[in-house]
Amino acid sequence: MKLHFEDFGIEPQPSRDFDDATELGSFLESQRAKSIFCQLSCDNGYKLQFGIDGDLGCAQFLGVDEEPPYLVAVTPIKVVESSHDFDLTGSATEVASENCLPFDLLKRIVLEFLETGAKSSLVEWVDC
Repeated sequence: MKLHFEDFGIEPQPSRDFDDATELGSFLESQRAKSIFCQLSCDNGYKLQFGIDGDLGCAQFLGVDEEPPYLVAVTPIKVVESSHDFDLTGSATEVASENCLPFDLLKRIVLEFLETGAKSSLVEWVDC
């Protein structure tokens, strides 16, 4: 699949397209050093919004029309005791501990979205 990347940061990175897992995986790894919140949109009508902050991530799956349902990934492994603040457009966005994912799992979720255009089967998704 081909995915369109958009960064929600105050000084956003340029929009770009990904269709290669190796390239997307390398890009995700390069984002670990800084906090990022962004989205990947697919031409099948769905998008994956996600945040990366070092060893943590979070993910939300929804339609490109932004109509409900909004599904958030639930971690199978608790990685933080309480919530974590991800930087979204320059302000802190609190994400509950049950929605904070280990980075390696988030990376697998994103790469699966590249492959299928669907929500990942690696985690449970709940309506928020």
